[in-house]
Amino acid sequence: MVTAAKPFASAESKCGDTMKVRQTFHHLRMLAALLASALVLAACNRGANEAELLTSAKAYVEKQDYGAAVIQLKATLQKNPQSVEARLLLGRALLASGDAPAAAIELQKAMDLGAMASDVQPPLARA
Repeated sequence: MVTAAKPFASAESKCGDTMKVRQTFHHLRMLAALLASALVLAACNRGANEAELLTSAKAYVEKQDYGAAVIQLKATLQKNPQSVEARLLLGRALLASGDAPAAAIELQKAMDLGAMASDVQPPLARA
């Protein structure tokens, strides 16, 4: 039995290969963009002092951009792990972003560092 050759078989194969290459390049471009963004953010935070980072975090909280606020507050805490204000703000930002377990940890740390119970207990109760 003789089977007829598919005249478009090689074209279909090439098309599929082309799509795979395009997808791979798309993924590489996305990865490069994410990496570049992370490097820019790290470079910005490296030169900022604690007060500037806290001010930036507060501005992000006001805009309800809790993800950006969390990044700024974590950078602040890398510079000064004993910052009661940064711990308290981080706990509140995490709670607002929906990460109650992490918020509870940060709020408890703020209390352990000397934050006023009246500032910590209401958000801690919600966490």
